This record gives sequence, C-alpha cells and structure tokens, in this order.
Amino acid sequence: MAGTMPKIGQDNKQKIFDIDEENKIVEYLISCSKTFYGLSVKKIKIQAYYHAIQLNKKIPKSWTINKMAGEEWFSSFMRRNPRLSLRSPEATSLVRDEYWINMN
Repeated sequence: MAGTMPKIGQDNKQKIFDIDEENKIVEYLISCSKTFYGLSVKKIKIQAYYHAIQLNKKIPKSWTINKMAGEEWFSSFMRRNPRLSLRSPEATSLVRDEYWINMN
C-alpha cells in the first residue's frame, strides 16, 4: 500500500503478563529483597515460569523446555521496571551480628 510505513521493532510481540500480574512479580521481588533474600536472575526466570503456569498463560515453547522464562523476557521485564536493579549479594558476618546483639 502506498503511503504506509512498515512497523519496525517488536511492537507486535505478545506480552506474557498483564500490568497487574507483572506488578505482583515486582512487589514479590521487592519484598524478598527487604527480607534480605534477593533472588538471582535464574531464580527470577524460574519464578516467572511458574507464575505463568499458575495463571494458565500462553508461554513460548522454550519456557516449557527450560522450565524458566527466557533471557529476552527478563531483559524486557527489567527495562519496564526501573525500580528493580541487579546487585551482587554482600556477605554478612555472624561474629558482627553476635557483637551487635551483645552490645544491646
């Protein structure tokens, strides 16, 4: 057709979760981090897979084969949710904790 511009990018890509479902994942991850139980990228992708299964979502075949969400989903998820960030865990010292408890 003359005068129409082709679509560029991945606008046609189907999202797995709607906004509310994705916000529940974000809140869960924030809750985990507040209790000092941050999840690795792999664990987040596994959680996303099981969340999709529980909600009877249509998922890519690769998710079923690998039993986890794909790297593309994870990258897009992180871009859509700038409140989240990846950080390396810091070791805590039991001795330091015991010292703090004994001081109080």
